[in-house]
Amino acid sequence: MQGAPGVVLEADHVIPWVLGGRTHVDNGQALCTPHNRRKASKYPTRMQLARLAMVRRSYFDDRVPDPRRPGRGWEDDEVAA
Repeated sequence: MQGAPGVVLEADHVIPWVLGGRTHVDNGQALCTPHNRRKASKYPTRMQLARLAMVRRSYFDDRVPDPRRPGRGWEDDEVAA
């Protein structure tokens, strides 16, 4: 993965795999190598998880269907006649 010019990103488990975290996009984040090494296999605090959730919400248009929230996608849009 590539972030800012010259910065290589690594795939990371938010909840570490060795602590029972799933290998799934919902449990993933991209970290630069130094931050990924510093995080190691530490379990995130509630504050860190809340901050990550807030940042992730800003990445996506609310119109993108979310399978975890039925009825919150494009199907809610009114069709112009």
